Amino acid sequence: MRSRIDSTTIVALDESAQASSGTMLLLFFTMLAGSAVLIYLFASHERQSREKLGVVRVRQHSNERFRGMFEAHPVPTWIVDRETMRFIAVNPAALAHFSYDEPEFMNMTLRELHYAGDFDSFAARFARSGGETGERAASEQGSAGVWRYRCKDGSIVSADVSHHALSYSNRPGIFMLANDVTDRINAEAEARRSNEMLGAVIDNIPQRVFWKDRELRYLGRNNAFARDAGLAYNEQVIGKTDYELLWGALADVVRADDEVITTTVPKMHYERDIIVGDQLRTIVTSKLPLLDGEGQTIGVLGSYHDVTDQKRAELALRLQGRALDASVNTILITGVVDGVNVIEYANPAFKRITGYDSCEVIGQDCRFLHASDGDQEGLTAIRRALDANMEASVVVRNYRKDGALFWNQFFIAPVPDAQGLTMHHIGIVNDVTDLMRYQEELEYQANYDMLTRLPNRNLLKDRLQHAIEVARWHETKITVVFMDLDGFKNINDSLGHSVGDRLLAVIAERLARSARAIRSRATAATSSSSCCPISPTKPASSRGWSARAPRFPSRYGSTTPNFTSAAAWARAPIRRTATTPKPS
Repeated sequence: MRSRIDSTTIVALDESAQASSGTMLLLFFTMLAGSAVLIYLFASHERQSREKLGVVRVRQHSNERFRGMFEAHPVPTWIVDRETMRFIAVNPAALAHFSYDEPEFMNMTLRELHYAGDFDSFAARFARSGGETGERAASEQGSAGVWRYRCKDGSIVSADVSHHALSYSNRPGIFMLANDVTDRINAEAEARRSNEMLGAVIDNIPQRVFWKDRELRYLGRNNAFARDAGLAYNEQVIGKTDYELLWGALADVVRADDEVITTTVPKMHYERDIIVGDQLRTIVTSKLPLLDGEGQTIGVLGSYHDVTDQKRAELALRLQGRALDASVNTILITGVVDGVNVIEYANPAFKRITGYDSCEVIGQDCRFLHASDGDQEGLTAIRRALDANMEASVVVRNYRKDGALFWNQFFIAPVPDAQGLTMHHIGIVNDVTDLMRYQEELEYQANYDMLTRLPNRNLLKDRLQHAIEVARWHETKITVVFMDLDGFKNINDSLGHSVGDRLLAVIAERLARSARAIRSRATAATSSSSCCPISPTKPASSRGWSARAPRFPSRYGSTTPNFTSAAAWARAPIRRTATTPKPS
C-alpha cells in the first residue's frame, strides 16, 4: 500500500516535475515573447515619437520659413479669418503700403480696408469661386480680381488679389497677396483715353484717313472717308478694295501710290487733280508704310484732303489783290487800334494820287490828308458814319504831300467780323479835282457873261430875288438901275467886234468897281449891251451911281467914237408879312 502510495507519489511528483518543466519552459518562452513584444512596442513608439518629432521639426521649420517669406515678401500680404474676415497676420509690406500700424490692422476687417462698396462685390465673387470649408477649402487658390483699397491717408490704390485657403491656429483662414497695380491701371486708363481721343480726333478731322493691308484691302478709315465713299457706316469699308467704292473707275490711279508698301519710302503732300462725278477736284495726298510692332510692313497708311475750295479761294484772293493793285482809285483798309482807325493797307494808286508812299502812311490816321482844313461838312459826315457803322460817300478837300489841293470823293464802308463787330473799314479815294473844276467852270459859264465877267441874266434873277427877300425881311427898299449903251453898234461897225468887246469889258470892270464902291451888296449884271445894277441903298446913292455912267470916254487910235448911256432907276418899298421867311 505504502509502496503504491509512494509509487503514486513519485508518479505524481514526476508528472508535477514534468508539468513544472513545461510550465517553466512556457514561462520562459512567454517571457521571451513578452520581451520581444515589449522591445518591438518600445521600438515602434520610439520610431513614432521620432517621426512625430521630425514632423514637428519640419512643420516648425516650414512655419519659420513661411514666416520669413511672409515677413520678407515685397508684396502686401495678409491672412484673414475666413468667417469674420478679420485680419490675423499682416506683413511689413502691407503696413508700409497702406500706412496702418499692426495693431490698427488687427482691429480691422477686410470690409473696412475695401473702398466704398467694393467688399460686397468681392465677397459675392469669392463665394461664387467656391467658398466651402474643409478639405476642399484647404486646396482652394486662385485670383480674386482687381479691387480698390483705401489707405490711411485717404488715397485709393488698386490691387490684383490672389488668395489661398489655409488653416491658421486651427481655424480656417485665407492667405491673400495684394499686388498694387494702380500705376498699371492708370497707364491703361491713360492709354485707353489716348486711344479714344486719337479715335475721336481721327474721326472728326476734315482730312480723310484710311489704312490698307498688303493686298490693298481696306482695314479702317475715319468718318470723312466713309462719307466720301458713300457708306452708311464705317465698318462697311473693311475688306473692300478701291474698285468696289465710288471711285472704282479711277482705282488704278488711286492705287498707283500704294507702292510705298514695297519701297517703304513715304510720299507726302502731293497734289492730284481727279474727276469726281462731273466735277474736277484737287486733293493733297500723303501715304506711308504701315508697320507692326516688329517694324515689318503690313500695309499702307494714307490721308488726303480736298483743297479745291482752298485753291479757288487762293485764286480769288490773288485776283482780288491784283484788282486792288491795278485799281485807278486809291483803296485803303483801316483797322481800329486804341479807338483810332489807322491805315493797314494802301494800294499803289495812293502814291499816284497823294504823293505818299504806302510805307509812309501804314499805322497813321487818315486825318493827315486834311492838313489844317479840318472844318468840313464832309468830314463830319464821315465821323457820323464811323460812329454808326454805316456807309458814307462825301466829297472833301485833301492835300497832297507837296501841299497841293485835290478834291476827294471819299467812300467808306464798315467790314464786320464773324461776330458782327466792326474792326476794319474799306475806304476808296477818287480824285475828282478835274471834275470839280469842270463843274465850277460850267457853273460860272451858266451864271456869268464870259466877256464882261459880270453876272448874266440867270444870276441876275437869282440875286434880284434874294435882294427882294432881304428887303422884305428888313422892311427896306431896293433900287434897280437899267443902263443901255447908245451908239454901240457904230463902234462894232467902224472899229470891229474885237474893239467893241474890249469896250464892253472896260465898261463892265468900271461898273463893277463903282458897285463895290457904293456898297458891298450891290450887284452889277449885264445882258448884251445893257447893264442892270441892283442895290439895297438909298435913292441918292443910286442916282449918284447912274450919274457916273455917261463918263466913259475911250480912244482907239485916231478915231474917237461917240456913244452915250441911258440909265433908268427904280426903287420900291418892300413890306414884310407874317408868313415872310427869313432869307438865308
